[in-house]
Parts: sequence; structure tokens; C-alpha cells
Amino acid sequence: MDKMQIEKPVFITGCGRSGTGLLFDLLGQHPSLVKTMGYPDGEDHLGWVEHGNCVMAGIGNHTAPQFGTGINGFQVCLPMSENDVTDKTITRMHKYYFDSVLNGNTSLRVINKQPHLSNKLHYLLKIFPDAKIIHIIRDCPAVVASWKAIMNAINSVMLYLPPNEENPCFWLMPRPEGKTVRELLDKHPHIYPGGDGAVFIDYWCKVNKAIPNEMKTCPSQLLTIRYEDLIENPNEMLEKIDDFCELAPYEYDVKDVQKDTAKKHKTLVDEVLAEKIHVNAMAVRKMYGYLLSEVKMPYSLYIPESNRHQQ
Repeated sequence: MDKMQIEKPVFITGCGRSGTGLLFDLLGQHPSLVKTMGYPDGEDHLGWVEHGNCVMAGIGNHTAPQFGTGINGFQVCLPMSENDVTDKTITRMHKYYFDSVLNGNTSLRVINKQPHLSNKLHYLLKIFPDAKIIHIIRDCPAVVASWKAIMNAINSVMLYLPPNEENPCFWLMPRPEGKTVRELLDKHPHIYPGGDGAVFIDYWCKVNKAIPNEMKTCPSQLLTIRYEDLIENPNEMLEKIDDFCELAPYEYDVKDVQKDTAKKHKTLVDEVLAEKIHVNAMAVRKMYGYLLSEVKMPYSLYIPESNRHQQ
């Protein structure tokens, strides 16, 4: 087992549609990091299910030939803790990364982006105790709009967010074809398509509150960054991330990083939904500095208390 021990893997978590993919692709340029390549888009749902015994759901790349129903892993995505990890789980995940990701080269390190690990951080750290976890957050209106856009493009799947979980993740189900059942489901406040998309606000608030709370026992292993800071100052933010991950400085290619992406789907957030975001997400948006003055503030002011010592 020692020769296959995976050291200091890097995991990117947060809400889906928050820039996890962008950050994954940028950090994947670093010569010391090897990206997981499992379907879809490197998230590797099936690798986590098969080797990590992980109860995880995920949506595939809806333009890929293997998309099928769009559901990868399970239909449910349950919170998991260190109590759900066995010695066999640890051995299998380390061996999987050693063989299939690093190809036996332990001078390199694994990087995986997986939003569906956001409610499984203690499970993750039981498997990889020295992991570095990067939590990327994007402002709520843009995340809500992006979720509506992607789900409107995938007509075969519907989402369900368990309302009574403090740190939930979306469950996925095939969307029924019948007109009557669709009309009933489309009125359900915890399902999308359904309601007006307010379920995405609840998801955004709960996940972004829960991640720093779960990491209170090991705050030095968590770095929280804002998507908006990443696209505005990519070189500066990547330098901070390299330092946090204990990586050698590297000159990343950031020429394709697009700014002003928040406007891309803004028409999908109407006045009613915008008011719900304003009311329901206010506390968490303040927590991450989104409702501060228009004047630029030092980056450290955007970091939750548990992370500020890293700056």
C-alpha cells in the first residue's frame, strides 16, 4: 500500500455551475498535477462509485454520445461521513488513482473536480487525509441562471433537492413524458423543472454555508475563492492557489479566461426570482462579500473566518 499512497491530492468542490470546470482546466496545466479523466468532463462519477463506494449522482455531458438518460452513478446523492469509509475503500481509491490516473508516477499529484463531494468532505478526508480542498463560489444570480440554462437544455432529467438536509446535493430522476404528471411536477417547489427555479437558491445557500462549516476541524486544508476574482485576476488567484496547494510557481495560460460571464443567461432570472435571490440568499451573499460596496475590497475580506489565516 505504501508505494501506492496518493499524497496531497487536490479536490475542487462547490455548487455545480460555479466555475469548478474552469478552475480544473486551469490547474490541470500545472506540470505536477494530473487531471482525472473519468466521464463526464473529469468529474469521474463512476470512478467514485465503483472504487470509492460513493453514493453519488451526476449529470453527464448532454452532447456526448454516451449521455443516455443523463444520469451517472445513482439517482440519489447522499451525505457521507468518515463512518462510511472502510479500509477496503481507502485501498481501492488509492490504487485506482495510482494505476489509472498517475500511471504509477507518485512524483505527480491528482486533481479532481467534483461538486458532488461537497456533502461528503469528511468521507473524502478519511480516504485522503492530507487532501487540499478548494471551494469555489460564484454569486447566486449567475449560478441560478446557469442551472436553469443547462436544465432547460436537458429535457430528459429532473432535479430534486431534499428540503430537510443541511448540506444537500441534487437527486436526479428521469423526467416523465406524460403531460399531466409533468404539469404536477412543474409546480413542485423542490423539483426542477418546477416552481420558478427557487430550488437553486436553496441549494446555493446550503452548500456554500456547509462547506466551511464541515471543514472547521481542519481549516488549513480548505481554501475558498470567488469565481469573480478568478476571472478578473486569474494570475493572482492561481498564485494563491499554488501556494495553498504547495505547488511550485507556474505561469498558467489564462488568455481564454472569459470575463463578464454573469450576463450570459441573466434573462432566465425574472423579477420574481431576482427578489427571491435578494431575500433568501442575502445572508450567504454577505458572508462572501457579494453585497459589499462597489469599491474593491482586499481579497482577504471575502474569505470566511475559518480560512483567513491562510492569507
